[in-house]
Amino acid sequence: MSLSARNLLMVGLPETGKTTFLAALYHVVEAGTVPAALQLASVPAKRDYLNQIRRTWSSCLAQEHTRAGSRFDVRLSLRDPITNAIAEVVFPDVYGELFNEQYAHREWAQEYDDLVSSSVGMLLFLHPAKIRPPATIRERLDLQQELAGSAQPGPPSVVDRGANSGPTFRAEAPTILPAQSYSDWTPELAPTQVELVELLQFIRVRRRDVNVLPLAAVVSAWDLVPEPAPSVEKWVAQQLPLLSQYLVANADAYRTAYYGVSAQGGDLHRDLGELQNRIEPTERIIIVGEGCVAHDLTAPVRWLMN
Repeated sequence: MSLSARNLLMVGLPETGKTTFLAALYHVVEAGTVPAALQLASVPAKRDYLNQIRRTWSSCLAQEHTRAGSRFDVRLSLRDPITNAIAEVVFPDVYGELFNEQYAHREWAQEYDDLVSSSVGMLLFLHPAKIRPPATIRERLDLQQELAGSAQPGPPSVVDRGANSGPTFRAEAPTILPAQSYSDWTPELAPTQVELVELLQFIRVRRRDVNVLPLAAVVSAWDLVPEPAPSVEKWVAQQLPLLSQYLVANADAYRTAYYGVSAQGGDLHRDLGELQNRIEPTERIIIVGEGCVAHDLTAPVRWLMN
């Protein structure tokens, strides 16, 4: 059974593993060494780019950063070995800075707008080492004091009212900086989860249908998460609570499944010798999450297709 092309939107800030995922995915579907995985139904017409990133991945080399302004639409005709259903899936591999620009300038090209409208699923890439955490109120107040050149506010001071009455507490009032103290702030300094939630809100507003969009949240470099690792969904809730809460509260717009992925299988510097000793590169792949079997990097794609 042949189905029409299905666009899968790939969203992720710079260096969150989108290109590495595509390289390893192409190897899995083409090599056919993972029995349960989706398989390549026909040879892609334009495969120079796919072969290039696949060679880089197979050689345990870091992928070249996708250049600003470049875009490669990866089209794969995939067959499910269980149902024999075939679908052509289109992955737009765009440079990560595009999403920073969308957040900072509140605009995107008509071509991207059409892609958002036509997509039937989304891969949202997150990376444990690429998270800008938010500043707490305590940290912000401490920074205000430091920039103002005043002493750090201490704990509340105790005022003795005598033996017949208990002590009362007088909090030291913090020094508030004038507005111009924040003039150096730029949108690029926003916490990662704030930027991601804003990008998801943009997509929700611009989609022209009211169907729920399946979203596969893919945490790249899952090998960096310390053992014992929590579930991927719990990890997102702990590390990116605003994003997690947004997805839960907007279940009418996004239906979410969570996956932890290490397409390389380890650190390319620390674990290089061990990774290169694997005869079959797919054995390096780590994936955990809904409906996953060992090394099957196609699991998020299958879930989105279904």
